[in-house]
Amino acid sequence: MSLLIVFLYIVIPLCSLIGVHRVSSIRNELKKDSSLELRGVGMIMIVLTHATVGAPLNASFFWSVTGIVGVALCFFLSGYGLFKSWKKKENYLQEFLPKRFVRVLSPYIIVYAIFVASCILLKEKLPLTRAFFELVTLQMGRSPLWYMKVQLLLYLLFYISFRFSKQEHMKIIMLALSTFAYYFIAILLDIPDYWYNTCLFFPLGLILARYEKQLFPILVGIKSQLISLVVLFLTYGVIYFRGWIIPVLVENTYMITFIICLIGVSSYFSGSKFLKIMGKYSMEVYLIHSFLLNNRIFGLFAPEKTPSYIMLFCLTLLLAVPINHASNKLSEAIV
Repeated sequence: MSLLIVFLYIVIPLCSLIGVHRVSSIRNELKKDSSLELRGVGMIMIVLTHATVGAPLNASFFWSVTGIVGVALCFFLSGYGLFKSWKKKENYLQEFLPKRFVRVLSPYIIVYAIFVASCILLKEKLPLTRAFFELVTLQMGRSPLWYMKVQLLLYLLFYISFRFSKQEHMKIIMLALSTFAYYFIAILLDIPDYWYNTCLFFPLGLILARYEKQLFPILVGIKSQLISLVVLFLTYGVIYFRGWIIPVLVENTYMITFIICLIGVSSYFSGSKFLKIMGKYSMEVYLIHSFLLNNRIFGLFAPEKTPSYIMLFCLTLLLAVPINHASNKLSEAIV
């Protein structure tokens, strides 16, 4: 049994099971701990999808087709959490944009500073004009950091929709329409599909949060879970045999049923310490793994005898904690 298979299908699942217990009663909402755990699942999907690029297909295929689900899940949870926070807190929108943007940009600034330092250390050319351009346009070397940019755009659309629409259902409709507008504009401009093919899950998260009393019992019910599981396997089979050359309907059905199944599991089981850590440091994990994948300094820590996917995963987690603390300090200083 190869080390890759052991790591992907034994080590990661076992780590995710540490602390898991069955909840006393079935949950009809996504509580904070469940949201963190699901976000952690999403980040694991994203990191392992990128880390296993070039790995043998028979060992890595499952993870190679879960990255898109991980991104969709993170957008979905973001929309769900924003609506819940907006409902609970008065004047939630008053300082919404500054706080949200700083929360995202603070770790980026720190990771980009590390990126610049690594270029200097390795004596790689990084003209001042290029560094300034990348910093302003939120890039990092060869990585466009599209997920971070789309997340910021969705925050802006949320703010505009909820700030200028009066009725609650109209706020959600306006957000859904503006997200659809971004989706179709991106298609017309022939932007790479990963910039837009998961963004619609953001308003879906808000819709679930708004109508969770009606929708949650249906989604977590045994019948819905079994149907979703069957459809998930069918769409997964289509992707396995045809790759990603598939209709948009199949792709979205695959993501939707995958997320429904994950929500179902989270309604019965909770407590994973590993997943909570991944969820808590999700933005740092995303930025650090992008930095490591797109910088030659990673080669100093991943010699040929050590599989790079293991080193990437471990280094990402080790760096996420101190960078999170530093970015929190920076955020407090700015806002």
